[in-house]
Amino acid sequence: MSLFAMLAVAFANISHAQTTVYNENIGVRLDNFGGIRILSADGIAQNDRVSLLFGSANSGVFDYLKDASNVFAAAAVDTPLLQFSNQEISVVIDNAYSNAAPDVETKINVYLWNDGGYALARIRTVNKQSDTLQAIPGLEILPKVGGVFGNEITNSDASNG
Repeated sequence: MSLFAMLAVAFANISHAQTTVYNENIGVRLDNFGGIRILSADGIAQNDRVSLLFGSANSGVFDYLKDASNVFAAAAVDTPLLQFSNQEISVVIDNAYSNAAPDVETKINVYLWNDGGYALARIRTVNKQSDTLQAIPGLEILPKVGGVFGNEITNSDASNG
């Protein structure tokens, strides 16, 4: 297989590695690495990405770009778990991409209601390390103000606790 053909196949797999659901008001896209994008009803992205940050003083930070690896691909759930939601999408990720601590596995479910202009995300993280993990969960939120992604950078200030 030529290099061009291999790259074309790889790009096709990456570009379709996501699941999107819509109602009459909004859409939600969940990618294979846990990134969530909110869309207007006509498909215009309202943010670039919302993704999990999971930090521990003794074992580092799990984040989307450096650590996230797909365990179970993003997919629509046939029967939503929350009895009152109409649609559900789900993905399972872990840190196999980097194999760096913290060693965690996370399941993300996003719920959508037919008549709502909102979605609800449920994020469950499990410690796969042999020792106790004391960590703080958070979100990395990359806005798209005026439809433009501004290449924001997220840094931590260790001196500011």
